[in-house]
Amino acid sequence: MYVAFSAGRLRACLAAALAVLFFIAAASDASASPVRVGTLDCLDDATVVSLKRNPEQVFPGLYESCSPQLRAMLGDEFANLSDSAMKFVFASATAFRMSYYGASTIYDLRGLAALPSLDCAGYAALTWHLARVAGADVRYARVVGWDGSPIGNHAQLYYQEPGNDLMLDATIGLIARISVPQVVAGQGIRPEIMFQFLRPPVGPSLSVFNDMVTGAIHVGQFTASSMIYNNPYPPGQGSAYQTAVANLEVADQAAKQLTAAEVAPAPAPVQAAPADPASAPAPVAPAKKSKHVKKRDRKITHSKARKGSNTRGRMKAAKNNRTKPRKSKASVSKGD
Repeated sequence: MYVAFSAGRLRACLAAALAVLFFIAAASDASASPVRVGTLDCLDDATVVSLKRNPEQVFPGLYESCSPQLRAMLGDEFANLSDSAMKFVFASATAFRMSYYGASTIYDLRGLAALPSLDCAGYAALTWHLARVAGADVRYARVVGWDGSPIGNHAQLYYQEPGNDLMLDATIGLIARISVPQVVAGQGIRPEIMFQFLRPPVGPSLSVFNDMVTGAIHVGQFTASSMIYNNPYPPGQGSAYQTAVANLEVADQAAKQLTAAEVAPAPAPVQAAPADPASAPAPVAPAKKSKHVKKRDRKITHSKARKGSNTRGRMKAAKNNRTKPRKSKASVSKGD
């Protein structure tokens, strides 16, 4: 019995050792994988100060000005992301730049922005809020919590718009093109569709944790059993979520109406129906003239005729007078 017990313990220890070796090898392989990195120049110290003071006003305009640099940095692997998805990417990079890792227990935007440090749930909440105020579609966002292997207790934000699936981990500045179903199915992804944002090296180092998360995403080490929640918004932010969704629905309706107006065919010109000869009014016969009217008309006709004759006579006489030479007084006297 002692031998059997020892053999069982030996097999268990060997299995555990093999699992640890596998994880270390996978993490080492992942940390050596060519995940691209970059720093957004538009997120300088002065900009971070402005964001902390008034995130609602500063972030939407900041996204518009930083968007070209962001898209150029991410390259072709992220080029086809929608504008809403790109807003979530920039929100994650901004949240990573605004605060360093530490304890936090609040989840509203102003409170999160003012804090000098955030925990993983706080980073996910700040990313969600920043994307929301920029007009991104929060209906596709999910706040996902994990507990257990391979990374322990952790929170991430996922974006699930069809064709634009993203994992957004602002705690370490990592983004990846992968969906929640792919993650829980243990599906690994190429390092080319991952990107790591950088920031000044201030605050506690998360390099070991960074390698763990990056490796787990790369080789597919997450499991469905380690997921502890999957919510549409951060804790206590249901009102902000409902307001955002209502605004998005109004915008969707306006866009549909505009599209319908643009594609609607022009109304055909109204053509008048051909006239029906049978319905045409009968010609009105002229009224008969009375004897008095006839007599008056004859007088008028004779009067016009006389006037015309007299006029012709005067014109003829005037013409004759012009053509006859006049005799001067001198010639008359000479003749006498």
